[in-house]
Amino acid sequence: MPVRIVKRPEYDAEGLALRDIFKGVLRSGNGGLYVHLTSPERPDGFATMMHNAAYDRLGLASRSIQLEAGSIKDALCWLQRHKVVSGASIDEPHKIEAVRLLKPDEISDSAKAIGAVDTIIRHNGVLHGYNYSYVSALRAIRKKFVISRNTKAIVIGASATGKAIAYGLRKRGVEVIGVSARVPPKLRGSEFDIVVCALTPKQWGLAAKISGQVTCRGIVVDASGFHRLNVFLDRARELGLQTVTNKELLLHQSMIQVEKFSGTVAPINSMRIKLADEIRN
Repeated sequence: MPVRIVKRPEYDAEGLALRDIFKGVLRSGNGGLYVHLTSPERPDGFATMMHNAAYDRLGLASRSIQLEAGSIKDALCWLQRHKVVSGASIDEPHKIEAVRLLKPDEISDSAKAIGAVDTIIRHNGVLHGYNYSYVSALRAIRKKFVISRNTKAIVIGASATGKAIAYGLRKRGVEVIGVSARVPPKLRGSEFDIVVCALTPKQWGLAAKISGQVTCRGIVVDASGFHRLNVFLDRARELGLQTVTNKELLLHQSMIQVEKFSGTVAPINSMRIKLADEIRN
């Protein structure tokens, strides 16, 4: 499919073209134009709305627009052509492919190590890729659970967010076991302090079977996407365990992106309220 701007009333009430949106930002002198890159498989614009709510609360003229693309290659070509765009936030499944398409010297060390890019910032006309998911995910987890060097974690699945969480936990000295969509027999029944569900959409059908194969004694993290039937979280709540939902991960990731784009502290309460409103609608 071709790359297209997803129309939203917040920034396209009158069918404004991209150049018109940019002119409005440029005239203000205190903002930039950014895109939230989604795919037809994952079309929600939650990050777009949170970013714009943050810019409004901060009194900035910056705007985020949702860009839907069938491939990251097409999206990067679009960004290269539209140099008025200062940066982008990237959703799955584009995060992993972005690493393969950007030049090695244009990718941060953390993004290379994780194998995924979730944020693009244009520096001197050149697109640079970063990964802030591991920072934002640890921020969300640490609000509910104390991470120590004795912590044991398992990441089940291969989502880009799951890879980032594994990277971040290892940087803090945590023993992390990563498995695909199936838990090896030798690990079944094992206890972990942190269980991360990182199943990709193609693996969601296995969630019910896998969720009972390991035991969590601390916190369960949903890094699989906006899957409303996440049995990992349901089982954790039944047991009275702490949980971090994918919505919470997205909130904290959007916070960091707003801070990197704007150079100021993100207003988390305004962003949280906007996310809740969008989900209800």
